[in-house]
Amino acid sequence: MAGKGDKRREKEDSNKFVDNWDRIFGTKEDDIDTSDVEPFHIKNARHLKMQDLEFKEKLAEEKRKREQELFDRLDKEVEEESKDEN
Repeated sequence: MAGKGDKRREKEDSNKFVDNWDRIFGTKEDDIDTSDVEPFHIKNARHLKMQDLEFKEKLAEEKRKREQELFDRLDKEVEEESKDEN
């Protein structure tokens, strides 16, 4: 089989490749500092948690409003009953 890359490089070219490795691919010092980058899954989890908290807060507020309306209605009924009795 004579496909592309089947034949090895000649010894001279192979040595040039090894000798110029840093020039071709860079050194370890060229690494990118990712210490301050937040991974996507953590950012996404934080976003979903905030949405969940906002949703729960909205539900709690609606419940407080319903309860307040119920108490106000009951207060009015009690006041009307007390007026009727007098």
